[in-house]
Amino acid sequence: TTLKSMQDPLVPSLEVATTSITTTTTTTSTSGTTTYQSASLDRSPSSPKETVSPDYVFLQEELLINGQNHRVSLTRIQLTYVRHPKGIWDQISVIPVSDILSAKTNSDSDTKFTLFAVQTQQSVLSKDKKLRQLISLRVACSHAESAQNWLLHLYRLAYNTPYGDPPEHYRVLVLINPFSGTRKALKTFEDLVKPIFNAAANFTYEMRLTDYANHAYEIMRDLDYTAYNGVVTVSGDGLLYEAINGLLSRPDWSSAASKLTIGAIPAGSGNGLCASLNHSDVVSAALVVAKRNRRPMDIYSAYQHDEPLRFGFLQVEWAILSDIDFESETLRWMGDLRFTVQAVASIARTRKYEARISYLPVRNVQKEVCVKHSCGHCKVLVTSSSSNDNRRVIVEGPFVHEIGDFPQHFLTPIPVKPTEGLQPNRRLSVPATTSPAYLKATSLSSTSLHTSSSPSLEQTLETPSAKIPDGWESIEGKFSLICLSSVPDIGSSTRIAPYAHVGDGCMDLIAVRDGLSRLELISIFLKMEDGTFVNDERLSKYLVYEKVKGFCIEPKLLKDRFGLLGIDGEKVPYKPLHIVVHPQLLRVFGRC
Repeated sequence: TTLKSMQDPLVPSLEVATTSITTTTTTTSTSGTTTYQSASLDRSPSSPKETVSPDYVFLQEELLINGQNHRVSLTRIQLTYVRHPKGIWDQISVIPVSDILSAKTNSDSDTKFTLFAVQTQQSVLSKDKKLRQLISLRVACSHAESAQNWLLHLYRLAYNTPYGDPPEHYRVLVLINPFSGTRKALKTFEDLVKPIFNAAANFTYEMRLTDYANHAYEIMRDLDYTAYNGVVTVSGDGLLYEAINGLLSRPDWSSAASKLTIGAIPAGSGNGLCASLNHSDVVSAALVVAKRNRRPMDIYSAYQHDEPLRFGFLQVEWAILSDIDFESETLRWMGDLRFTVQAVASIARTRKYEARISYLPVRNVQKEVCVKHSCGHCKVLVTSSSSNDNRRVIVEGPFVHEIGDFPQHFLTPIPVKPTEGLQPNRRLSVPATTSPAYLKATSLSSTSLHTSSSPSLEQTLETPSAKIPDGWESIEGKFSLICLSSVPDIGSSTRIAPYAHVGDGCMDLIAVRDGLSRLELISIFLKMEDGTFVNDERLSKYLVYEKVKGFCIEPKLLKDRFGLLGIDGEKVPYKPLHIVVHPQLLRVFGRC
């Protein structure tokens, strides 16, 4: 097989003509007879096309791997190798092509190359636990043409490059908070993330440590975004929250968001986004960044009177959830365990939470669990051909939104104190995810939200709201728990919204009315590990689960004292809060 025949492009969806030709070459070497095969593709426009079968073998050959004979085969989905002849204790090793990082030639020989990949192995400590680790395989072929053949096919399948070339150069900015969680973020990067980035194909990075609160916000606000393809945080969700708010505070936010992909490596006490994207371990999270895997992500804006506009990507929390989150701050050294310990303490303590919540529900939508890597609810957005850069049309997924302008009250300059660390008196130019009909519905003209003066907290909470617009629903009373989530998981072991999707254009409202016993509340938290509490018939008269596009909460005082209200784990003032969803506003590192 000539090299020319191997350079016919394979389109990203791996479609090939049905009239493909398979060529077999036999070569005799000192180690015996070697056979390998490859496909020569017919690119005739008239040729009918079909998707390559997952078990179609592109290459099959006997190779030396780490100095030992192996029988190796490469299909569309995996690389398989086993010692040959196979011994009684030899296991078949499999590497998915999605986990292949690079194949780098050796300078001393054109018949050898080193393959870098991430492999999943069984833990010796637990049968149920799998370990992900970086491996390198030293591969020796019988001749140079065979080595070139393998390199072309490995890159073609691992990166969907049409001619089997390595992917284009990619550069990311890595932001590390050395004080997050158990204070191991920097060590995590050095030990686990850095080797994967160094092994990736045409991949470079720049590392910066954050020194104080809102440092990531300032970095993203002032960043020359043209020098990077992505920004990755190594920390908990808090550092990513800062980075996203800094990005969206820029006057050129739209251009920056179009250029940059945002991502996170889990190294804090709360890693909800990584858990929702199904890469809650450090190695898997680093892999999707190194492989340039991207998917769209919804963002929501949070408006409060006399406060800077905030943006979030996880959840809004109130009542017992916010108590657990913020009252466990002193237990950060415990990692994820801090939430369990504080949950027990919060449930044991009796508190009454009272509020009015209003929301714009999404009707006629089937609630389905997100399958993450191939979810039809999280399809990639398509940019419209309109000349207006601030308008996009999302044509896939269950909802179709046209992104237009913000409701008028969001365009009002919001005065903030210089100590807030946010740009004061700025006029927001971020587009809302609303059609004209929805824009009218989301404009809550509540006097408690949009008074011209600045009333005290007590006055604000006691000011009656205006009539809720048509299409909205409202619930007033006492609650045990309220969470508005944009993702299914708000922690590595907390599935609060099993039907939420990272990019479906709406948020999931979970509200539990007051009246449950302590044992029933404990049962809810135990079932949050897999999200099955939402299907518990005993909770049906207490539980509200709705998919929404807009939300407002007006909390009341807790026995003449302030309660706790949070956005993405960050405490915000205890007063009315208005949420608007912005479908697929950013791209995040993750497989789709």
